[in-house]
Amino acid sequence: KKTNLPEKFFLAVGTIEPRKNYLNLIKAFSLIAESFPAYHLIIVGQNGWHHEEIHQAIRNNYLTRRVHTLGYLSNSSLLNLYNLAKALVFPSLYEGFGLPPLEAMACGCPVITSNTSSLPEVIGPAGLFIDPKNPHQVASAMIRVIKDEELCENLKKQGILRARKFSWESSAQKLLEILNKL
Repeated sequence: KKTNLPEKFFLAVGTIEPRKNYLNLIKAFSLIAESFPAYHLIIVGQNGWHHEEIHQAIRNNYLTRRVHTLGYLSNSSLLNLYNLAKALVFPSLYEGFGLPPLEAMACGCPVITSNTSSLPEVIGPAGLFIDPKNPHQVASAMIRVIKDEELCENLKKQGILRARKFSWESSAQKLLEILNKL
């Protein structure tokens, strides 16, 4: 309420740069925007290299009232967005790990993510996978989440369970075991 954000929205989290594939996300959102006028897209992340292209794409697709770029947010503000979003859409072209999908799953937020890089291994059966280079496939996954409440509930439950398999403590323990073997 403080930030006057829309009630229904998809969330994207990450630096605004080409690797995060926001251009295709904006294309995908433009494909569903007319059919689902209540939904918005919120992008959280600082401007990175070539961020101008992404902001220009928002203007070119006449989405300035429906796509909101919020810049960097505190952890508590981001946590609130994960808890309120219809889904996290994470169409990244390359990720070393992919922390935003894991954070979203821990909050019970459904995840739509790329079928590339490390993301399938991290997300497992708890998300919807898309070809990040195909805006129609991204849009289709977004529509599925809007229309299929049973799917959303299943993704929320599976996401929470999947997120529990990851912790900083277990990561540190595994690293320590590796170092002790050296």
